[in-house]
Amino acid sequence: MRRKAISPVIATVILVAIGMIIAMAASFFLVGTAGQYTSYERVEIASAYSTLSPGVTNAQWGIVLDVKNSGSRPSSISMVTVNEVPIDEYGILLGGVLSEASAIGSNMPPDGLNLQSGESTTVYVWVGSDLFSSGTSISVKLQSVSGIGYIKLVQLT
Repeated sequence: MRRKAISPVIATVILVAIGMIIAMAASFFLVGTAGQYTSYERVEIASAYSTLSPGVTNAQWGIVLDVKNSGSRPSSISMVTVNEVPIDEYGILLGGVLSEASAIGSNMPPDGLNLQSGESTTVYVWVGSDLFSSGTSISVKLQSVSGIGYIKLVQLT
């Protein structure tokens, strides 16, 4: 009895095809899994300027920050600092003309500022005349919940 086997050429073609199918399946799996871990947080302070704010108790300047979340996942800003000091340490009380509610030094909500991907907003920060003078550059930082700080230098005019 004589048995016939597959020729070596056909065996090689079959092995290469099986290898390619396994490689393609693995690559589709890895690409799908990697997409879950490559989202990132990126908040941009597009512009920042200062204005005089005579209507706010103890405040001389109002700083206006135009903020946008240009990352691929939502971001939550938890704190504002001026020259690395939390804004509530400055004791600027906000009320009356600029806000219906009472706040301290910023218009940030007490539970933080949440920005969805692509969303923009304006953040207001007030600083006093007893600590800073006209022409001074100050560092305003928005601190996210994830620990990333977004810094902008602003000159008081």
